[in-house]
Amino acid sequence: MKAILTTLLFGLMASMSMAQDGSFAGAAFRVGHSPQARALGNALTASAGADGAYHNPANAAAPDSKSVEFARSVMAFDRSVSSAVFHTSLPPTAGLSIGVVYAAVDGFDGRTVSGYPTGTFGIYEAQVFTAFGIRIGKRSSIGAGVKVSLADYNNQVDAATAVGIDLGFRRELTERTIIGVSVQDLVAAYTWNTQELYGTVGANQVVNAFPTRFRIGIRHTWTNWNLAGHLEAERRVQTSTYTRERLSTALGDPRIIRTETDTRNSQDFLRGAVEWSPVERIRIRGSMDSQGVWAVGFGLPLPVETYFPIIDYTLLSERDGIPLTHQIALRIRL
Repeated sequence: MKAILTTLLFGLMASMSMAQDGSFAGAAFRVGHSPQARALGNALTASAGADGAYHNPANAAAPDSKSVEFARSVMAFDRSVSSAVFHTSLPPTAGLSIGVVYAAVDGFDGRTVSGYPTGTFGIYEAQVFTAFGIRIGKRSSIGAGVKVSLADYNNQVDAATAVGIDLGFRRELTERTIIGVSVQDLVAAYTWNTQELYGTVGANQVVNAFPTRFRIGIRHTWTNWNLAGHLEAERRVQTSTYTRERLSTALGDPRIIRTETDTRNSQDFLRGAVEWSPVERIRIRGSMDSQGVWAVGFGLPLPVETYFPIIDYTLLSERDGIPLTHQIALRIRL
């Protein structure tokens, strides 16, 4: 039996609600997959290491050794975000990051058009990303990345895929100050074919474009205090037009009597964060953004000499009325 139309709509809205901004395709991937990055408000366009490669592919060129990170978020309303990221340096001047992000919402109550229960179900989005960076000179690096995203919201609609391109630039102004610029999710869009869901003949396609993100950030270090500050601005170009048609209610008169169009353009964001090392290798982090979302976290090395494992933990807020989110990750060096 066919699910009612609201099944698809609920799935779309649930996936979008996983991000603080929501409302546009790919929102689950804008939440941030790493507790280290989320504790810093994802303000890693200008990063000191390859941990910011997801936010700016030029950061992949930072001279880090090989590392692997596994992360998991515990979120309200049966939501979860999991990730695995591998990074390696490519001597003499390059680096590569490869990762997978999986976001899911479970526990939906399925119903037929008559209201009979069909059991519970879930939806998910997955993304495979790469970021390649190379240093050009002693202080500058450039990078490019590809993100392949997949979304499955309804068993009667084929999963949609999207391919996006990231470009980035990173410059060390001084030994303590770094700037970064990136453009993300270029040309990425989901295309849905809802022919089977609606029982129509011929193609019935809907295109949901990802917003293009323009980001610029700066990182400055106060070495005497073992303190680093991050400041970042983002413009998210999210042009989308919604058309609503009002029909005549007279019997036998299906004429369209009015068409209403609503267009949304862009949003601006500002993020600030600090990272402090009270003792060697231990880092305490905190951030706040222009939406009022805050986060705190820490990085704690384990007393193991092999692979130098580090536990990262972050506690962060979402919108008002939503419980706090917990995220934890294990990082090891190979």
